[in-house]
Amino acid sequence: MSEILKIFKNSGWMMSSQVFTAICGFLWTIIIARYLGASNLGILSFAISLSLVFGMFMDFGISQLLIRDVSREHDLLPNILNNAIPLKIISSILVIIFIGLILYLKGDTKIVITVCLLMGIENLFVNMNLIFSSVFQAHEKMAYTAKGTLINSLTLLSLVIICAYLNLGLIGITLSYLISYIISYLYLRIQVSRKIYSPKYKFNFKYWKLLIKRSIPFGLMSLFNNIYFNIDMAMLGFLTTAFSTGIYNASYKIITILTTLYTVYTAVIFPVMSKLYKNSDNLLKLSYEKSVKYLLLISIPISIGVFVYAESIIILTYGKSYISSSTIIQILIFTIPFLFINGSGGLLLNSTHKEITNTKIYGTAVLVNIILNLFLITQYKELGAAIATLLSEIYIFLLMFILIYKTDYHPSIKILYDVIKIIISSLIMGLVLYYTGVNLWIGILLGIIIYFICLILLRAFDENDKNIIRSVIHRK
Repeated sequence: MSEILKIFKNSGWMMSSQVFTAICGFLWTIIIARYLGASNLGILSFAISLSLVFGMFMDFGISQLLIRDVSREHDLLPNILNNAIPLKIISSILVIIFIGLILYLKGDTKIVITVCLLMGIENLFVNMNLIFSSVFQAHEKMAYTAKGTLINSLTLLSLVIICAYLNLGLIGITLSYLISYIISYLYLRIQVSRKIYSPKYKFNFKYWKLLIKRSIPFGLMSLFNNIYFNIDMAMLGFLTTAFSTGIYNASYKIITILTTLYTVYTAVIFPVMSKLYKNSDNLLKLSYEKSVKYLLLISIPISIGVFVYAESIIILTYGKSYISSSTIIQILIFTIPFLFINGSGGLLLNSTHKEITNTKIYGTAVLVNIILNLFLITQYKELGAAIATLLSEIYIFLLMFILIYKTDYHPSIKILYDVIKIIISSLIMGLVLYYTGVNLWIGILLGIIIYFICLILLRAFDENDKNIIRSVIHRK
């Protein structure tokens, strides 16, 4: 039990450290959307999505391989890191050239090509940050990763405000992303050298080949993830107008902000799960069960609340010109609980050397998602993209559930009862908020009170949960 307490105490600390970063993200999302307008936001969204889709070829999955292997054997770090850095730099340059060539042959405008190339360069530094963050992850020193993220967020928010004030346009906003990642890269690079290991670049082509071969399952999974989470934006950019892409992106950005805490949690839990697989099967199973329960405990009521107040949230965030995004967000918000469950299942599979199985799941999901997008976007534009995203998450959930249930780590029947209690509590909260018609701010406070009263009355917290909560509170 002490190991599980340690997991959730560390997760609680990391989640708390990201609150300010989430606020920054929320603010720059509002500023960029209001300043650029739907069409220019559509160009920026297309550029970001395109660079992320090709991002796998800058990393190959090496970062995930580093986390899993180094978390078990720290002595492996020098050889992996020394070779990974130059390999990623060379591959990133080739990808950027390839992106520029595709857009030139496609006949895109100069502004679209420029923004996409700048985002490609930015993605180079994103991937360099990723490899150094992976080093801290593997050593369970997530405070440095958190500080790097905070530096990036504060820098980006500051630069976005300056660009909007000085009216520097779409190029200025794009350069803000690039500069912020360069600054956070410098911080992470210096801290890794000071605290853990100072890398020395090596060009061992034989080891590069081995490194790529071992990381291919992670790389393919990263590719499928990038395609899966960004192909809708890219296809909207190709098949519809920049306005439709911007309207969809406005809703999608809110969803992305709401998943910030989940992203931090998975960063903390993956190296721990990897170690537990080697040391304790029982603790690994328990950590997976608790991950599912706690993530749903947060995501389901948020989803219900956002569904009820979708229009108010859109108007507050972007203004009335984005009001058509409210229907989109009412669909997309229900991808969050499935995303959280699927993410936990993926971490379990990766930790237990079933990364190939995980890759196959997301590989088929990408195919399903592309087919759905092709049909639904052409028929319903941004609304079709939202429906395709939700259906794809449900598809992944069904596959993941079937495969994990066949392993020794499948959750006990008790977790089902806990999830039912969470759903009932969330629905009661949602119905009260809907029929009382209170405004957003009162609704947030009232919703939290109703939700937790329902959880307590339904006895949704067992003794293990109470011990974990006491431990986290005591630590603080």
